[in-house]
Amino acid sequence: YTAAPVTMRDIVVSVSGTGTVTPADSYKVGALVTGEILEAPFAEGDRVEKGALLYRVDPGAAQTALDQAQLNVRQAQLAYDELAAAQRPAASLAGVVQQVHVQRGDQVSPGTPIADIADLSVMTLTLPFQSADAARLTLGQSATVTLDSTFETLSGTITKINGNIEVRSGNVQVRTVTIAVSNPGGLSTDQSATAAVGSVTSTDSGTFTYSEEKTVTAKVGGTVSRIHVTEGDYVSKDQTLVTLTSSSLSDQVQSASESVRNAQINLENRYEKLEDYTITSPIKGTIIDKNYNAGETTEANKTLCTIYDLSYLTM
Repeated sequence: YTAAPVTMRDIVVSVSGTGTVTPADSYKVGALVTGEILEAPFAEGDRVEKGALLYRVDPGAAQTALDQAQLNVRQAQLAYDELAAAQRPAASLAGVVQQVHVQRGDQVSPGTPIADIADLSVMTLTLPFQSADAARLTLGQSATVTLDSTFETLSGTITKINGNIEVRSGNVQVRTVTIAVSNPGGLSTDQSATAAVGSVTSTDSGTFTYSEEKTVTAKVGGTVSRIHVTEGDYVSKDQTLVTLTSSSLSDQVQSASESVRNAQINLENRYEKLEDYTITSPIKGTIIDKNYNAGETTEANKTLCTIYDLSYLTM
């Protein structure tokens, strides 16, 4: 025992301990795929933003599969569009409906004529010229066309000069010349006319023809359920002329539609898989370690690098 005098003192209680300092957040970046690393544009100690590129892995077969999936979608869509369009035969050119060959309720088969359409905006006139005169003419040269019935004159342009020489009555050698004339609205295939190109005139008259005329035919069989045009109507290109229906055709269209959707789903999956080959930073922080560099081969489920958020620490 040690004797001591009684005095006033402070009682002090102290507690001590140790702990580990940890960052606010940390993330071990791993790969879901295996492949050669093409890019790794960072180093240990670098600060990176969220979403910054860390690794880009060679997609290889994944890119090929994506390209094939895109092709499958285009092919499936094309097949669907063709079947859907086959249900609704459309005008193959802009013009006037000359004749409708079907009636509502008719049964048609592939190749059945649906309607005749002619482009009346431009008419063509093929006329004979003496061979020597025709040799001096050129494509694109202006011509003056005179209607036989009214002697009205119209402007035209030479679009074709036939190289073959024909011998007509009187042992006259001629070559035919085709002239395009803008239709002011009254020209028809029943009218005839002559033409002059400068001082050169045609040796005979010719009748007008449509610059373009086509017959729209059915591509599939079915029943005409609706007719959308009548003779004399002006139609634009791809305008629907009639609607065809049949149970088998409807089934084919439905099947084609499902094929398109399946191809689209497969494409979406391929896009998602391709995203695995581009690895970005999940957080904003500092690179603590870098385990793989460009040129190396990464393995699935391996840690590529570690990122710490050092904006504050906890202990």
